[in-house]
Amino acid sequence: MKKIKYLVSGLVLLVLILTASSYGISCYFFSKAQAAFEEGNYYQTWELSHKSKSFFPFFTGKQDSLIGRAYFQSEMKEDARIYLEGSLEKGYRDRDMLVNLARIYYDKAYFAPESLQYEYGKKAVSLLEEANEISPGALEYYQIGYTYFSIPALGEGGECAPYFRKAYQMDPDHWLTNLGMCYLYGSERDKRDSLEKAIEHATKSIEIRPTALAHNCRGTAFHKLDEYYSERVIQDWLQATSLNPDYFSPYYNLGLAYSEIEEFQLALYFWEEALRTDTRGWENFIMKKIDEAEEKIFKSLNQ
Repeated sequence: MKKIKYLVSGLVLLVLILTASSYGISCYFFSKAQAAFEEGNYYQTWELSHKSKSFFPFFTGKQDSLIGRAYFQSEMKEDARIYLEGSLEKGYRDRDMLVNLARIYYDKAYFAPESLQYEYGKKAVSLLEEANEISPGALEYYQIGYTYFSIPALGEGGECAPYFRKAYQMDPDHWLTNLGMCYLYGSERDKRDSLEKAIEHATKSIEIRPTALAHNCRGTAFHKLDEYYSERVIQDWLQATSLNPDYFSPYYNLGLAYSEIEEFQLALYFWEEALRTDTRGWENFIMKKIDEAEEKIFKSLNQ
C-alpha cells in the first residue's frame, strides 16, 4: 500500500515538474515572440507564439492576441480577426487587441452593404469603448466619433460630437483630434462661426501633420463658407490628391467643382480618377458624370 502511495506521489510530483517546465518554456518563447513583435518581425512573432502554445496549450489567449495583432500589422485582417476573436472567447483582453479588432470591424462596416453596416459599426464602437475602460485614449475617442460620423447606418452622425470633443480635450495638439473637430464643426453648414472653427482646426491639423484628410476637410469647409468653388477650395482638394493619390473624396469634389464652372476637360479627368478610387459602389453615378462631361466636350468641339 505504501509503495502505491509513493508511486502516486512520485507521479504527481513528476507531472508538476513537467507542467512547470512546460510553462517556463512556453513563457520563454512568448517573451521572444513579444520581442519579435516590437521589432516588427511578424513572421517570427507567429512562429514563436505557436511554439509557446505547443509547450503549454492552456490559457493561450495572450498568444492568440499577439498572433492576431501581428496579422493586423501585416494587413492580413481576416486572419487577425480570427485570432483576436479567439482570444476574446478564451477570456483574454488587452487594450491593443481591442483597438485592432475595432479597426477591423470599422473597415467591415465601411465596405459592407447597408444591411450589415449597423451591426459592424456598433461592434467597432463597443470594442473601442471596452478599450477605453481599460485605459482611456484620445485616439480611441476620436475613432468612436469618426465611426458615428462616417457610417450612415449608425444615424445622422450627431452622436459623434461628445467623442470628438473628448478626444480634443484629452489631446488638443494631435492632428487627428483637430481633424475630428473639423468634421464636427464642418457638418454645421449654415453656421458661419462653426465653419470658421472647422477651418481653424483643419489648419492646425495640417500644421502638425499635412494629410489628404485635413486638406479635403478644410476645402469642404471653405466651399460651404464661400458658397462657390473658390481658388482656396480647389487648391485644398488638389493638395489632398497630391498627398494621397488613391483618396476618392477630393477627386469626387473636384469633379463636381470643374463641372459647375464648366471646365469639362478637367472635370472628366477628375471623374475618371474618382472612378478609379471608388470604394463605395458609386460606379453608376460616376459613369453618368463621365458621360455628361464627354458630351459637353464633344459639343464644344463641334460648335
